[in-house]
Amino acid sequence: MKRASERIAQPGEKISIKIDPFDLGAITLVTDDDTVPVPCLDDSMRGRSLSRWMDQQTEKKTSG
Repeated sequence: MKRASERIAQPGEKISIKIDPFDLGAITLVTDDDTVPVPCLDDSMRGRSLSRWMDQQTEKKTSG
């Protein structure tokens, strides 16, 4: 496993970002050689689906 201080990708290398729409608690960075899970800094996002998060954002806009 790579240390946090190491580069995820070489300069110029493309990185893809994957999300799980059923759990926004982390994203995955995908390079040519590796996949790197990155947890969300907000613990309340673990297990929260994208559709639920979008509903909550709509609720905030209409009630605020």
